[in-house]
Amino acid sequence: MKLALIATALADRSLAARRLRRLAAQWRTLGEVECFVEAGGAGAQGEFDQGIPARPLQELAPKAYDQILYNVADDPRLGFSAAMIRALGGCVYLHDWSLVRWASAAWPQMTRATWRGRLRSLREGGGGRPAQPGLQAAPWEDGPAFNRSAVRHGDSFLVESSHLKKRILTERNAPTPVAVMPWSVSEAWRADVARRISRSDERVRLGLDPTWGNAFLVATQASDAAGARLQVLLEALAQARKARTNMKLVVLAGEPEGAGAIESLVRAAGLSEHVHSAVYASDGECLAWLRASDLSVQLRGSSAQETCDAIARSLCAGRGVIASAVLEQAEMPDECVYKLAVGPEELPRLSSRIVELSDAASVRVAMEAAACSSALQLPSFEQAARSAWDALEAFPRPRVSKRSLFALRVERGAKEGYRRGRDPGRLPPSSSLSR
Repeated sequence: MKLALIATALADRSLAARRLRRLAAQWRTLGEVECFVEAGGAGAQGEFDQGIPARPLQELAPKAYDQILYNVADDPRLGFSAAMIRALGGCVYLHDWSLVRWASAAWPQMTRATWRGRLRSLREGGGGRPAQPGLQAAPWEDGPAFNRSAVRHGDSFLVESSHLKKRILTERNAPTPVAVMPWSVSEAWRADVARRISRSDERVRLGLDPTWGNAFLVATQASDAAGARLQVLLEALAQARKARTNMKLVVLAGEPEGAGAIESLVRAAGLSEHVHSAVYASDGECLAWLRASDLSVQLRGSSAQETCDAIARSLCAGRGVIASAVLEQAEMPDECVYKLAVGPEELPRLSSRIVELSDAASVRVAMEAAACSSALQLPSFEQAARSAWDALEAFPRPRVSKRSLFALRVERGAKEGYRRGRDPGRLPPSSSLSR
């Protein structure tokens, strides 16, 4: 199979980008893989991955590929793909249900309360309201998702939860090819589980001073402070510290861009001395901080993409987890994941549970043993990639393969004044597709 990836280049360190690169590294051994990025876009710098260059989107000849795969998450850097999905079809690798920022980047007019903006909002499932990040509903609530360009116009889907599959099928109300990839871990992560590196050794290796080295250390992975609902965790930590003053928090961010927002929230909460923000360059660094911690907390926000991977990492680090009891997180093993009910009592419950676990060493030890056992049972990245590749081969070809590309060229290219006779097998710039 010859596969075209529509994504961002190596400079993009978001979780959605890292997930796709993991898969692509395995797919290269199974077939031909090429990546196309928006020329000049925020995610267009450098190669896609080692050995896979990031080619300009204008070089894409869609009929030359057996499948087109779009990496879609609630990230404005990926918004250029919205119009392409509408025009060409293909498979959507969907990380999030709510796509407010993605759709807003594709159609900026949708953020304004004009008739054009309201019309586009209607088309995208926003109910005619201007698209603003604050409109995102929590994942356990119904609300405007602004995802119709992806969900209604994709031909097939790759997802990482049965819950997301169910929502896609409900929204489309028609037979739709959807493959659910299992949560997976790398062999290196598994090796860490087997080595059982001690908490104290990891704290020494990270150079923590005695105040932090002897603290009850809570860890959370939160590249996007709002998406990870960091504000709730900070408030819970402040309450918990009234009962146990030795509590500290480390916030692990995969992208340096999110560090500023995290630090602002920490300062506003008055917890600067008790919260450390660490931007990790690799999964290994993230795992080291998790192993140094006593407990992992992963609350669920409006974007789903980071939470599942964060829990998998926590289990591989051998740490118990407190997670929001919503969506696919509710299906995690009870022995190592405490399900925190959402709602008005969420904050006091979280605070009291952190205090309880800090006092109950035997409970934590049991959770950690269960975490290691669960991590060893998860499939490897290689197995997940093979499963996804088989699904891509079985999915129908993109609908563009059934259409006249010359007609598509005329329809879209006319708006940019394209000359007749230019190669119809290549796409006009993404700006023309977005109009």
